[in-house]
Amino acid sequence: MNRFLAGGGDRETDMRTPKILLIKPPLDDHDRPIYDLIVPLRKAGIDPIWTGLQQPWSQIVKTALEEDADAIGVSVHTGDPAILLGKLKTELERAGLSEKILVAGGSGEITLPDMQAKLAGLGYKVFLSGDAVENIGAYIMEKFRENQKCSVSITEHFESRLSRHLLAKHITRLENINLTLVPPPKKKSFRVLLAGPAGAGKSSLLNKILEKLELREIKIGVMLCDPRGPKEKGAFLGDRVWMQERTLSENIFIRSFSQLSNYSRRSVNFLKKVSDLFALWGADITFLETIGMGQESAARLGELADLFIWVALPNETDSMRLMKGGAHELADLVLLNKIDKEPSFKAELALKQHFQNPYFKVSAHTGEGIDEVCEFILEKIKNNPCG
Repeated sequence: MNRFLAGGGDRETDMRTPKILLIKPPLDDHDRPIYDLIVPLRKAGIDPIWTGLQQPWSQIVKTALEEDADAIGVSVHTGDPAILLGKLKTELERAGLSEKILVAGGSGEITLPDMQAKLAGLGYKVFLSGDAVENIGAYIMEKFRENQKCSVSITEHFESRLSRHLLAKHITRLENINLTLVPPPKKKSFRVLLAGPAGAGKSSLLNKILEKLELREIKIGVMLCDPRGPKEKGAFLGDRVWMQERTLSENIFIRSFSQLSNYSRRSVNFLKKVSDLFALWGADITFLETIGMGQESAARLGELADLFIWVALPNETDSMRLMKGGAHELADLVLLNKIDKEPSFKAELALKQHFQNPYFKVSAHTGEGIDEVCEFILEKIKNNPCG
């Protein structure tokens, strides 16, 4: 886990949590084994990333690059494992990602000793259904620690424009507290913060907004924050599953982070530095989606945003809730989401009485109101250009 986002940690002894990208081959729809792995991996102190089914290899590799995942976990239940995993390894090497920890599992041919020997020759560690799930986490942690000790630091050199690959690596160096200085970009990225309670549909809304904005040929950085629980060490980085189609765009870069429900000055400074790295990549806009929030004030969040958007549900927005304190008081704009499912007139009345800034009625499902939100954001950028 990123130590800045944890709000603590010792500079000399703390170590970030490794990330594993869990994938299925493009035509394999058997995702149950993936879900069975997520909680055990969290318990082992690993952040699992899951982005959904039926993705081409190019999309999977681009996700691995942007997330700078430490490990790739492949579940194979159909097809020839040697051909499928050989193809993945070739694509990873072509993208400059040959250092990844590779693990595989599944059923069918992959259980045969000869096939396991072939996969071992390709660099994959194979785990089968009879193996203890804890062994997978232990193996990844062991290899991760070895890689951390042997890793060679990339040069702390910034060109006028960062490549996608260098951007991913520099963000990881920030997580490791090895990057001591991020030079101020000539032009900052306009920061849009998307906050709201869990289940309000922030990720789905952001996906719709990105879908519209990418048509404008705007370069966009996206930071997705998912929570660690009070018991497990790792976090399930699952927000990408709602916007994985956007990975196909060369003008969008998405990165996931795990965090505690803590917006300390240290964590806010970290997120600002990531935003500056996005600007050095050329991002015109950086979106930050927070973890689900409630009545906590998180006052420092206001320091992150050029535009603070609060996503709310109609049946959970009323005068009583709005009169109480909370992060919604920082908002420049409220989005009433899921209006295709819930009546919004009571929520609108409450907003008119207790919220002085604009609001829009939107639906991530039907797309209603998304064009108006995008125009609002672009108008804000036009009137508040970042220096």
